[in-house]
Amino acid sequence: MVHKNPLNQITIPTNCCLPNLKGLHLTFLKFSDDESIRRLLSSCNSMEELLVQSCELSNLNKLSVCHPTLKKLTISGGYIAPSCEVELTPESGLP
Repeated sequence: MVHKNPLNQITIPTNCCLPNLKGLHLTFLKFSDDESIRRLLSSCNSMEELLVQSCELSNLNKLSVCHPTLKKLTISGGYIAPSCEVELTPESGLP
C-alpha cells in the first residue's frame, strides 16, 4: 500500500519578518511562486541552516539562496522542475 503525503501550498505574506531565526526546515510544501519563497528566505537574516525536504518546486523558475550566515543547506526528496534554476550566490556563507 502506498501512502501519499499531501503537499500544503503556501503563500508567504509580504510582511513576513523572522530576523532571529537560525534554522528553517521546509517539509511537504509547495510554494505558490518564486516571490513567496524569496520573501520567506529574505526575511531570515540570521539563518544558518536551511532544509528543503520532500517539497514540490514545480511552480518555481528560480530558487535563489543568498545568506552570508548560512552554514548548511540540504535539499532532498520532493520534486524540482527541470526548468527551475537553483542558485547559490557568492554572498552565501557556504564553502
